[in-house]
Amino acid sequence: MSDPSGVIANAYGVPNAYGMLERRTFVIGPDGTIEKVFETVNPTKHVDEVISVL
Repeated sequence: MSDPSGVIANAYGVPNAYGMLERRTFVIGPDGTIEKVFETVNPTKHVDEVISVL
């Protein structure tokens, strides 16, 4: 998802104390609630981690 204005990032609390964005993944359930948050993303393992909670 693209978020050039930062509205979504701010809504989910992604910017850190320095105003920089941190890579995070949110798994959102069918009812719209956040089921899982991956706050640390390791590119070599991330796909498998996400698939394991789907």
